[in-house]
Amino acid sequence: LKLQFLYFIGWMKRKHDEITEAPTTPVFLPLKVGSVLVLGRDDVEGGDMKVSRKQVEVSRRAECVWVHVLGQNMCKVEGQLRKKGWKGEGRDIWLDDVGEHKFLVVDADEDGEELSSRPLQPRSQPQPAARPFNPMKSMLWRLTSLHPSLTPPSANMGCVGFIELLAKPPSFILLSDYLIDPVWLTSALPYLKTPHSTQKVTILSCKKAGLKKQHDIPAHWKVHELSGLSAYGVHHSKFVIAKYNEGLRVVIHTANLLYGDVNCKTQGVWWQDFPRKKEGASTSVFETDLLDYVNHTQGDCRELERCLSQYDYSLATCRLIPSVPGRHQGLAMHKYGHMKVRAILNEEKCRTMLEERKEVCGERRFYAQFSSVGSVKEPWVKNDLCKSFRAGLEDLRLVWPTETEVGECMEGYDAGVSLPGNGKNVSGMIAAVGGIKKMLRWSGGGREMAMPHIKTFTLMEHSGDILVSALTSANFSSAAWGKLEKNGTQLTILHYELGVLFVPSLTPPAPQFMLPQGPPPPSYPYPPAFNSGRSLDRHPAGCCLIPLPFPTGPDEVPYTSGNTPWVCDKPVYETPDCLGRHGPTQGCRFGVVQD
Repeated sequence: LKLQFLYFIGWMKRKHDEITEAPTTPVFLPLKVGSVLVLGRDDVEGGDMKVSRKQVEVSRRAECVWVHVLGQNMCKVEGQLRKKGWKGEGRDIWLDDVGEHKFLVVDADEDGEELSSRPLQPRSQPQPAARPFNPMKSMLWRLTSLHPSLTPPSANMGCVGFIELLAKPPSFILLSDYLIDPVWLTSALPYLKTPHSTQKVTILSCKKAGLKKQHDIPAHWKVHELSGLSAYGVHHSKFVIAKYNEGLRVVIHTANLLYGDVNCKTQGVWWQDFPRKKEGASTSVFETDLLDYVNHTQGDCRELERCLSQYDYSLATCRLIPSVPGRHQGLAMHKYGHMKVRAILNEEKCRTMLEERKEVCGERRFYAQFSSVGSVKEPWVKNDLCKSFRAGLEDLRLVWPTETEVGECMEGYDAGVSLPGNGKNVSGMIAAVGGIKKMLRWSGGGREMAMPHIKTFTLMEHSGDILVSALTSANFSSAAWGKLEKNGTQLTILHYELGVLFVPSLTPPAPQFMLPQGPPPPSYPYPPAFNSGRSLDRHPAGCCLIPLPFPTGPDEVPYTSGNTPWVCDKPVYETPDCLGRHGPTQGCRFGVVQD
């Protein structure tokens, strides 16, 4: 039976109280998926003043319960063991372990009427076996195709055209991005230009980009310009939601909506089609995360929320990783940024299993590949980002182009405008991760001619098996991923970001639903890898191993003494680029222009 409610019967005790028997009559507190309960003084018999009014926060997720300590003097009682619960501490309770943690699971119908129950399991009984952890053999996303006149055909093998995903006119479309060139966009998707062909067009853009100030915006576009938390915060999310009669297409990608970004740079894209909900279908975690993010981007989004709620996301192949500007505490701290990754991996019970796999399989790598560098320090890299991805600082490798690689690509130094890492931040990044030995070049993956604007964060075993992987708009900065403050009780995020996280339990054997027209979903088998020339390893479920667009494992290309990391703030570059220039051209904000 599918669990509809979970009832918490744990009791709170101050750390100096004697341990007594558990209450014989538990207090039932219903917890639907996505709901939150705050327990405190009013929930304790006698209303002890030493208990805070808001002592613990309990929230129900798809397969576990999150218990977060808000107040002081908290003690968790498990059997005859007393464990102090510090303020700000949080813990996932897995549903398989309900006995150990004093939970009672009850099945109930929609009206809350109890149908069946099972008692607490004694601690002496063996706990249910953990689910097997199978590393992923499919990345479930693709690289976007480069312009065919600018690159050899081999560079586009296994790729998909970004415009191809949106070629069919939808009845409603939401486009979110940092930079948008409306002239090029309407030429690539003509149905965006006239109001009669697409009923509604909504645009989310960064206020700093000044989209509303451009006079060539179609009059029927509804534009929302968003700002970050401070002067440094921006709206940087890159996604598309397109509604069709047959279903809904969600596209999450890494490209600005500019000709140069889509045609001349290496980008990544994930998409999935979702059918309409059947009667009585429940709300999925993917839907909850999507609606929560959309609610933060628009003032009045009730109409959009009603639209999105009509579709079934229960078979989503990934989890969303949103970043929303703010100083998040309590439960909200685990909904965004790198703490969202940490929470998802807790739900997957990955922490113990990843450690066990490291002992068995040996060395592994955490590859961080990005297109922009913020001001980062070692404590944030080690204790925030790496820890959330279940990696150590020693596992980390950064993929960042050299000055020579930028100069020799198809755009020359103009491509470097889309790689905004100034000298101070790049030097600080290298020092934070342990020196130049942790730096890898972009070359060797078959896309040397197209600089990366893609952002990937991947934990991989030496064998090439992917343990965890993220495709996101977030770069290597605490402003994008968030920074823990106040002894780990607050997560501060400056930017709007959106990405997708792939974990083993969500890897499907085949696509479940797709719209009648358009390219097949990215879980289909691929042609040979563009960067290896070898046939891809087959997975028993039919998926294939899709290499990252840069060399990994034994094929890594580390920096040498003659390599200089790319920095964007040099007034003049000594070596001319492939176009004979010593720096970016004036006003090349949009990169290479269309002929």
